[in-house]
Amino acid sequence: MLLLRVAGPALFAAAAIVAFACYLRMSLTVPVNSDGASNALQAWDMLHGNLLLHGWWLSDVSFYTTELPEYMLVELAHGLNADVVHIGAGLTYTLLTALAALLAKGGATGTQGWIRMLIAPSTPTTSAATRSRSGARTCCAAFPQRRTGAGNGAGRVAALMTRLRGFPCDASLLRSCYL
Repeated sequence: MLLLRVAGPALFAAAAIVAFACYLRMSLTVPVNSDGASNALQAWDMLHGNLLLHGWWLSDVSFYTTELPEYMLVELAHGLNADVVHIGAGLTYTLLTALAALLAKGGATGTQGWIRMLIAPSTPTTSAATRSRSGARTCCAAFPQRRTGAGNGAGRVAALMTRLRGFPCDASLLRSCYL
């Protein structure tokens, strides 16, 4: 009985490790630019006591509460180098995918819970659809069209994934994909 209780979370953790390795490998195909380097340096400065980044000229888009704490943790374990940006990207997508899977699972248990958890991260939002920013066509291409009934969490998961991954769609565009 204990084995059955441990098997589910162990399988989820193993899937997260494999996903991180894949996302890290994908991130390594893109060179680090000055934006990522600047964030890594800001996190390094915060890690060494300058928590308010006194003396820094920051952009109008602040990553103070999102990427910088994550980069601080990566730098604490790995040091300051170009890999920090790649590890951070892999970690961000892994956490996003894992949280989307848990959100899709909801209160479902057993086979239904596992099926829901597998559907959420299987949407092709990390493919070419994320690089294309063409409005409604991108939204509908990123999330397969299907009918959703009352109480179905697919629309909520799609909306969360869309918002977190930076698609330029609003709820009305997503509803047109799902209804």
